[in-house]
Amino acid sequence: MKVHTDPDAPYATVLTTEHRALLPRLDPVDYPVQEIREFMEDYDDFADDELQEAVTDTLGLLRTTIADLADDEVFVILIS
Repeated sequence: MKVHTDPDAPYATVLTTEHRALLPRLDPVDYPVQEIREFMEDYDDFADDELQEAVTDTLGLLRTTIADLADDEVFVILIS
């Protein structure tokens, strides 16, 4: 596994149907606001409801996209 260490360089993650094994861990119901708050401690300017909504939306998007991938498709996340 390659670890991304340069915060100024773009970072890409490629997800395939093999990543469906992660679906149970991407259920937003499993992440209470307090746990999200602790994980996102650098984002103190967000209210709890904003954090909850952002995380819920993101996890939902990841779950749906991974679940809906065809065998010949990939999902690329590019952060730059």
